Amino acid sequence: MEGCFFCDPAKDRILYISEHFYVLLGLGPIVEGYVILVAREHVRSMFDLPTEIRKVYEQEKQHLKTVINDIYGPSIIT
Repeated sequence: MEGCFFCDPAKDRILYISEHFYVLLGLGPIVEGYVILVAREHVRSMFDLPTEIRKVYEQEKQHLKTVINDIYGPSIIT
C-alpha cells in the first residue's frame, strides 16, 4: 500500500524475513533490542490477520521472544 511505513520499509532495517512476517529494527529504539514484528501482507493490525495466519503469528512471536531473551535476557513482547 502506497505511503505505508510497514509496506515499504528501509531494507537495511529488516532483521529477518519469513513467509508471512518480517522483523524490523526499531528506529530510535525505546530499549536496546527493540524490534517490530510486521505482517508482510498489509493489515491494519494483527487482530485483522486472516485466521489461517494467526497461528503462524503466535509462532513467529514466540520465536522472536526466544531470540531476544537469548541475547538480552527476559523481555516483554507486546
